[in-house]
Order: sequence, then structure tokens, then C-alpha cells
Amino acid sequence: MSELCRYFIVITTSSYIKPGGTGHVKGGKITLFKIFERLPLVFMLLVLCSRPVTASLIGDIASQMQPGEWRAVPTIGFNDDLLFSPRDTTHHALGWTEDMVWDPVTQQILYIGGGHEADTMFLVYSAASNTWRRITPLAPGWVRTGPGGLTDHAYDHNAIAPSVRRFYHRQFFSSYIDIYNIDTGAWSRSQEMPNYAQCCGALEYFPEMGGLVYLDGSGALYLMDVNTGSWRTLAGSFRIGPYHNFAEYSPVAKVLLFGGGHDEVVFSRDLYRMDASGTITRMNDAPIPLGVNLSVVTVDPNSGRFLIFGNDGSFYEYDALSDTWRQQTVSPPFMADGGVYNKGIYGAMVAPVPNYNVIAVAKYNEKKSKLYLYKHSPGSGKAVPIKTISNRKKKAKRGD
Repeated sequence: MSELCRYFIVITTSSYIKPGGTGHVKGGKITLFKIFERLPLVFMLLVLCSRPVTASLIGDIASQMQPGEWRAVPTIGFNDDLLFSPRDTTHHALGWTEDMVWDPVTQQILYIGGGHEADTMFLVYSAASNTWRRITPLAPGWVRTGPGGLTDHAYDHNAIAPSVRRFYHRQFFSSYIDIYNIDTGAWSRSQEMPNYAQCCGALEYFPEMGGLVYLDGSGALYLMDVNTGSWRTLAGSFRIGPYHNFAEYSPVAKVLLFGGGHDEVVFSRDLYRMDASGTITRMNDAPIPLGVNLSVVTVDPNSGRFLIFGNDGSFYEYDALSDTWRQQTVSPPFMADGGVYNKGIYGAMVAPVPNYNVIAVAKYNEKKSKLYLYKHSPGSGKAVPIKTISNRKKKAKRGD
């Protein structure tokens, strides 16, 4: 309970229990009627003050959820006015993405992305006010904007480092990372990457390594120190898809899961795990193709297991430590949203919400876009048999 709440409760009651309180003590005895008269107000203050300072609608909903349950959250402002640029009412901001981030300190969702040849947008959801808004301007020198310009979809190019209060975004085909100070609103830019070959890789923060990991479709993995801004190469020559890759971190398992990717021909199921020492292990191939517009990958903040949604409507739990898959029986409601052109995972962005042990899914659905919460039941579902890799040391060419 806050000191302010205590103050109001004392002020509300003290005049009735303090000797000499005007009109409230007769012959040295407290008038019970006067005490009961204000009890409803005291009770209301107790109820309100018993709520955490950071209480929010999503927190209230999450606290009521059972494992395996989905809930829709009625938020304010998550609509076409937010998701479409005034200059382009055809392409919404959630196309070609899978990733938004959650700041556990301010309890906000942060997202940068844009529709095809449409304006890039910086969208923020505040749990405290339950509202969505746009942040402007974007970083100085932002060039990936439309209409008719170069596309800056989100892909898997959003990441957050809560410990240093920074939100990161890589623009389409950029050799730099744009850096947003969450507390001050100031922008900066990283040093240039050592090398890059593709438009659309994956970006993720790895706290134990002290850096931001970038996966390039060429099969290379780089690390940027979030304190110094310097880059170094971690590894290269991975067998993955040429672009549209993914990378997700598990704070419980303390590993980074990455791989996937595709073009018009290659639809990768390649999967890798990296631990805090930088050791990389080739995992067995996934049961479904992975990558932007093929899957959405996030992590259950409670168990640390990865949750993977396929474009075929499938839903899996993946344990990266044991390399095992379990297909879930619960049907994610956001998969049915989206109208004719946005069903399945298209138009969905996902983030783990560790404050409440749920994941959040924001899904475009024409004029009925929604934010969903899901509380996972670890170990649920049916075990999936996986074909093992015959030779883990083999370095295959991209697209094999």
C-alpha cells in the first residue's frame, strides 16, 4: 500500500477516533454512528489501495486466466486509424512481421514496422492506460518509407534490452541498427555491421552475452555489445533460408533459438540453439517451415519453452534443451481473425509478457483488430515424432 493511500485512510478515520474530534466524541466516548457513516468510503479506499501501483486491465485479466486459456483484451485505439497511414489505406502496418517487444519496466508494447511500400510506423501500447498510440518522429535519416518508396516491414527486426533501457530496430537492408532510448525518447545509431548480405534477417537481445544478436540470411551470426556499440562475428556458414529468418531468446533456458527463413523456392526448417557461452548446436529439423509469414515464434515466460504458431494453423510447444516438440490441442483464436487476406499468422505480432506470465498477440482483423493474452500449460499437448539429422557436422549449402 502506498504512503498516499495510508494518508487518505488516516485522514478519513482519525477525526472519529481521536479524542477531542469536534462533534464526534460525547463524554469521552466515540459515537459509533459517525464511524459507521464513513465506513463505505474507508472500504473503497482499502480496495483501491490494495491494488498494485502498476495495476492494469491486462494484469487483472492475466491473473484470472487458467493454464491453456486465451483471452481477448478490449484495448483503446487498436484500429484502422492506428494501423494505416493516411497516405496509404491499402497496406496495414502489421504485414510481414512476427515480432513486437514488451518493456517490463514501463509495461509497454513497442513495435516498428510498415505495410508494403507504406509509411513506417512506431506503435506503442501502454498497459497503464490500456491505449495504443504512434510515436513520431522516427529516427533521423529514416529512409524506408512510402508510398512508392522502399518497404520497411518489421520482419524479426525489433528487439529490446530492458537493462539498458533501449529498443532496437533494423531497417530493411540496413547496415546499422536504430536505437531508441525508452526513458528519454532520444534516437541514436549503432556502428556499422561487419558484414551483411540480406534485407531481412533477425534481431534479438541475449542478456548473458551482453549484446544484440543479428542473424543474417547469408548464414552469419553477429553480436553488438549494447554498452560499447562494437560488433564481432560469432559464427557463419549456417544452413538456413536466404531471408525472413527468426531469432528468439528464452530467459529461463538462457538460450537463443534461431534459423528458418525462405524465399519463393526455399522454405527452411533449419533450427539452431546458442547458449550463453556462444556454443551453437544444430537441432533436429522443425516439423513445419519456419520464418516470417511461415511461422510466429515466441517464448513462454513461465517455463522458458518456445511457442510456435504455423501458417497451416498448427500450434506447438518446443523445448530447446531436450529438442522435443508437443502439438497443442487448444486452437489459438487469433488464427481465425483477419478476414479474407489476413487469416492465420499473417498480420499477427507476438511478445512474451513476463510481468504476468503470459504472451500477448496483437492481430490485425480489418475493423475488429484485437489484442489477445495466452497463458501456457507447460508440457501439454501431444508429443511429435521428429526425424533426426543423420550428420550434425554436415555444412550444407543454403537451399539444400
